[in-house]
Amino acid sequence: MKPLTPKTYWPGIAAADACAAGDTCEIGGFVKSNTGQTYWFSEIYTHSDFTKLNIELEPEMQRSISAFETLAQIALLFVTAQFFPAHRMPICFKSLSDNSGAESGSNKLWSMTYPLAIFLERMCLMSAILGIEIDVSHIPGSQNILADDLSRWDQSGNPPHDFQLTDRIRISLSDLWNIRRSPTLVPEHATVPWTLPSW
Repeated sequence: MKPLTPKTYWPGIAAADACAAGDTCEIGGFVKSNTGQTYWFSEIYTHSDFTKLNIELEPEMQRSISAFETLAQIALLFVTAQFFPAHRMPICFKSLSDNSGAESGSNKLWSMTYPLAIFLERMCLMSAILGIEIDVSHIPGSQNILADDLSRWDQSGNPPHDFQLTDRIRISLSDLWNIRRSPTLVPEHATVPWTLPSW
């Protein structure tokens, strides 16, 4: 069953981007709440990382750029959930993307194009598990500066645009692909008199 009442829009902003060349791709993006709290990510994945998860991609990763742009939007869902630890929030948040394929696919949640189709499937799973929907709007590439620079950061030195390392969320490809939730304690230093089950 699914309620037909639209979910409340979360009053924050978010944007993501991706780039790819040769046998690597990189995703980057940020989520900022209306209170100013910001979380961001920037990760590099290789062709072999996808192969280990049985994801078949062409050796030249640039040919799958719409799929990686969608992966960046999935990462935004993952990061937005960090604002609500131990909760499942029925919200929708607005995101920006400069890739029309990822924008259209993320809003329709449907494509017959491979590999975009399997990435959209993962987006549906992530959305269902978290209770969060995403509404992706287009932004010209020339204006998507923050997310664009995060997706091209070389992972050394200071992050671009004064993003703080303390606000960075590290995301493995497995976190985004093998979407399984396991119990955790919030706050982390809390204790219970039993062992948490592992899934």
